[in-house]
Amino acid sequence: DSFLAAAAEIRIWGCSGFTEFVPTAATIDRFVSAAPETLLENQHVRNLLIELAGEKAPKIAGELVEPMSDEDLAGAVKLKLSETRAVLNKLHAAGIAAYARTRNNEGWYTYTWGLELSRAKRILDERSANEKAAAQARLADVGEYYACPRCFERTKARLKFEQAVEAEFKCPECLGMLHYVDAKK
Repeated sequence: DSFLAAAAEIRIWGCSGFTEFVPTAATIDRFVSAAPETLLENQHVRNLLIELAGEKAPKIAGELVEPMSDEDLAGAVKLKLSETRAVLNKLHAAGIAAYARTRNNEGWYTYTWGLELSRAKRILDERSANEKAAAQARLADVGEYYACPRCFERTKARLKFEQAVEAEFKCPECLGMLHYVDAKK
């Protein structure tokens, strides 16, 4: 469960726009969805934060172990409020930070920010799976290939070196001589 799913009667800006929620005591506890201290120690998570929101992101995320206002956070990390908000907005765009907007008695809005580091883990898992699939595709395409010049235009069939040896470098369709094909083309 994330903060956005549990909160109520506060206007919260989520990925799909404004939604009405009602706050509960458990809401704040769930705002930080996975032990942030542990996740922030992970170099891959730190690198992701830097990639998404800049060099100051790990410092800001490290202070944001519990939900706090952007003003309090800026003071804690000793950065300008505008710099802190810029990083928070970039993390929010990636789904790693979320905020609750409340209005005080004077009519001013306060933004309370929290982390959704489980989203960072999902992003890393997706990237890892994509990189693994790309590496497997590259490995599958490595090797020497042979094709029949007469049949290739029609069939686009290529034979790996081992297959060409078994076929004695003769085309299985027309029995013409197979020629080396540059795999990069």
